[in-house]
Amino acid sequence: MQNYISDSTISGKGLFAIKDYKKDDVVVDYRNVEGWYITKLNELTEYQTSHNWIIEIENNCCWTTDTLSDLNYMNHSRTPNCNWHIEEKFITAAKDISKGEELTIDYRIEKRSNRVSFPEWI
Repeated sequence: MQNYISDSTISGKGLFAIKDYKKDDVVVDYRNVEGWYITKLNELTEYQTSHNWIIEIENNCCWTTDTLSDLNYMNHSRTPNCNWHIEEKFITAAKDISKGEELTIDYRIEKRSNRVSFPEWI
């Protein structure tokens, strides 16, 4: 069962829960998303930069895929309702989530030693 994409009150389109989730339930599993590869951020095309899911893993290096998935529609929140498990390639509910609620993650919480400084507005 997949979640659904709809208009977001946060930004553009968003990913919404198709059912109720309990805390720690897997809400997005992207282990089977094809085509993950590592590249330099400055080697991505303008289209890839604006459409791909990009996970920075170290200075100027990222993990990305050209395959469209639910990840492309998850919006950022400083108070997200989901937890990101980057190494394991899935996302879990950080709290109980109701059917129809937008699924959000904090783009700033990924674990890495070279922590990027984010602008205050993010």
